[in-house]
Amino acid sequence: MNFGRRAEYRVELSETTDLAVAVTTSGGSPVAGQLIDISASGAGIRFDAPNPPNLVVGQDIDLVFTSDTFKDPLQVAARVQHRAEDSQEGSRRYGFRFLEPQQLDTRLPADARRMFNRRQAVRVVPDTFEPVRVTLQPSEDQPPVEVRLLNVSVTGVGVSLQPALETEFADSIQVNITLDLPGRRRPVGLVGHIRYRRLVGDRIHYGIEFGAKLSPGFARTQDLLGKYVARRQVDYMRESA
Repeated sequence: MNFGRRAEYRVELSETTDLAVAVTTSGGSPVAGQLIDISASGAGIRFDAPNPPNLVVGQDIDLVFTSDTFKDPLQVAARVQHRAEDSQEGSRRYGFRFLEPQQLDTRLPADARRMFNRRQAVRVVPDTFEPVRVTLQPSEDQPPVEVRLLNVSVTGVGVSLQPALETEFADSIQVNITLDLPGRRRPVGLVGHIRYRRLVGDRIHYGIEFGAKLSPGFARTQDLLGKYVARRQVDYMRESA
């Protein structure tokens, strides 16, 4: 089942984290790597030169996590999803998908589960035949600008806009958002924070996180968004049946 976007956001780990990882293959010795990011469904790991492991995409391996918060090392079965080379540094980066994510629930200490970011929300894409109109407003004294919705969840939205509009938002981190959800007579309004900006093709993508404390009636708005997300998930299931 494909919901259009990854269900969990990966957590970017700081250099100060004590969470360490090594990869082991059948009959091989553990090779320590640098944990780059992690989620409830997988992890990104970099292995430095001169001898990064030579793993095949699709290969099943074991990842062994250690931390001061763990009583014992945590071994998780995983599969190589992607591989990238750094020709200048000689390092190699892998993306791994956990094969038995339930191991995290049964073996992770409660305090450690937050590192795996299990509470983030599923993102869905709008129906082509039932688009969701979205506007962003950089400040109260500037007019709202219509943008294209890429995905939406109960915690935020992804949008794209023409590069020429980026100048209007260059000095803005906080923006006002309106969403015209299908079946609603009035748009819902929220306040959001632009968390990333990325040039993709000939457009710029924004990732915006909703501000719960700044958005009036946020609980009710989240409920409306939750119903829309659930409805789109049902649509996906029908399409894939």
